[in-house]
Amino acid sequence: MIAEKSPQLKKAVVRLMELSNDERTRLLQESLQKKEWDNRAREKAAKAEGHTEGRAEGRTEGRTEGRTEGRAEVARLMLVDGMSPDLISKFTGLTIEEIKALH
Repeated sequence: MIAEKSPQLKKAVVRLMELSNDERTRLLQESLQKKEWDNRAREKAAKAEGHTEGRAEGRTEGRTEGRTEGRAEVARLMLVDGMSPDLISKFTGLTIEEIKALH
């Protein structure tokens, strides 16, 4: 056995055996291990929740940006057709300043 070749390792194995045989110490160690596992599980769940929230926020931002770009494109086409900025603003929701910036 490897422990027999190293006095330090042998001492550690003996101490481990002593602690394992002590029910109170063993229960304490099991409790500490369970606490560590619970903490890891909570961290993993929080990380997964953060990813889910991040994806949802990204989709929302993407949709908003897409709508804005779509309105700007429609406004550009309306300008090309000679429509007035006031009328374009009415239909797209863009401000007159935003429409003028499209030129």
